[in-house]
Amino acid sequence: MTVTAAALAALPTSLLAIWALRRTPAARHVVAAPRADRWHTSSTPLLGGSGIFAGLLAAVGVGIATDVIPASREVGGIVGGCAILFVAGLVDDFRRSRSSPHRVAQLRS
Repeated sequence: MTVTAAALAALPTSLLAIWALRRTPAARHVVAAPRADRWHTSSTPLLGGSGIFAGLLAAVGVGIATDVIPASREVGGIVGGCAILFVAGLVDDFRRSRSSPHRVAQLRS
């Protein structure tokens, strides 16, 4: 199996995760309204990072399962760092904060 197969696992996983999230009853309420401290000018759906993170996990999982990516501490560290940023993004999506948790998490790494 090639690296391409591992990478191709990410797309359907991301699409499926986003599709599932959009169909949950709470999804209609997880929208960012325009505010002075945000850059968007119209209502914007949140939780898109969930699909991206699901795709990353799928690609890494397929890569490790097929020995395209070695199961190592380095890979675990990269996935762990991505998980920290993902959680920071979720916190930012659900809580209004003056300083974005993304920036704080990025400065610490």
